[in-house]
Amino acid sequence: MIRNLKIMGRGGITLFEKEWAPVRKSRMFGSLLVALQEHARQSVGLSLSYLELSTLAISLVTDDKTNLTCALIHDVSCGEPFARTIARQILHSFVATYSSLLDSPNLNPQPASFTGFGTKLVDHISSSSHEVLFHLHQVHGVHSVILYENDEPISLCSLQDPVTIAANLSVIAELAGDLMQLQNDSARSVSLYMPQYHLLLRKITEKVSSYLVCVCHKGVAEQVYLPEIDNAVVILDKIYELVSNLKSGFVG
Repeated sequence: MIRNLKIMGRGGITLFEKEWAPVRKSRMFGSLLVALQEHARQSVGLSLSYLELSTLAISLVTDDKTNLTCALIHDVSCGEPFARTIARQILHSFVATYSSLLDSPNLNPQPASFTGFGTKLVDHISSSSHEVLFHLHQVHGVHSVILYENDEPISLCSLQDPVTIAANLSVIAELAGDLMQLQNDSARSVSLYMPQYHLLLRKITEKVSSYLVCVCHKGVAEQVYLPEIDNAVVILDKIYELVSNLKSGFVG
């Protein structure tokens, strides 16, 4: 469960905050986080990105250009990769939305200037899938990555024709599903080996018809890219679940 989102400016001043579940924290929470980040940079030359307590954790992402920090408080069970992906996308969207206001040296932005960001927050969280695909596309051996929803490509890093791929894969996925139904099971993964490529289809969630397609080079060992694909599927599944819960009014 994600519990609290805070975007802070210089000195830990809160510019935007969204609370889904109550979290007991000091009024100096933002300032303390910024102080910890500064201490980490000065002592070891690295930015503080994750704090884990017994049941709660804080994922931190900082934009170097604006010096804004996004702090996402969440359950430890959410996992750092998922939480950081969400925090990074939210901060990126925030900076892009208010770039003119944040770039102006003559203005002193106040929290009231950013209240409208909350109306599009679910959309910004949903777009985190683009970052997952971008990261996966950088993995050695991965040639193309496409995310489909209801047989439509909604996000891709690909040199392939997504429409042609979807037309072929939808038939394969349906056949695999029919085959597994004979065993009272469902198909979540399909692999095809071609002369030059290894094509993988991974089901993302049962709630919507969505799946991830990866086209990988056969000349690269599978153990190089398969763990990254598995991680991406886990994060994408959590993004879909979170967005679904937020739309229904329940945060998970």
